Amino acid sequence: MKKIAAVLMMIMCLGFSSLGFASPASDTLAREEDAVAAVMKVLTGKAPLATAQEYFSPELKKKFTEDTLTQMKKNINAQIGEISDLKLVVLEKAVDADRLIYAGNAKKAPAVRTIVVFQTKGKKPLLDGVSVMSADLKQENAQQQAKK
Repeated sequence: MKKIAAVLMMIMCLGFSSLGFASPASDTLAREEDAVAAVMKVLTGKAPLATAQEYFSPELKKKFTEDTLTQMKKNINAQIGEISDLKLVVLEKAVDADRLIYAGNAKKAPAVRTIVVFQTKGKKPLLDGVSVMSADLKQENAQQQAKK
């Protein structure tokens, strides 16, 4: 009976300790997803640029100006159209960076792929780059299946 109690106590301790180790990673991902949501609102014209700049790295703040935003919006509207249903499909972690890849629906293209890169050197992740492109996910999946 004592052995069973000891095993159960050990399992519970391991379970609780694993929750503690996962917490910083989940906080980072939550902040990154908040940043992506803010940037997408800016790119779709639902919010001003200033609302997303708090998530930008210092380098991106210098590069991503109102003129850059205007040009990016113009390109997105011309090539992709309205973007909806973005879902995180890939999270790649590197030493000092995270790369999140989202897939979603688009009006003028078969689908849209959004790639967002974050610097993770400091206490909080900072947005270091974003690209939005049209994608034909069905064709890409078929090509991957053919390679196998």
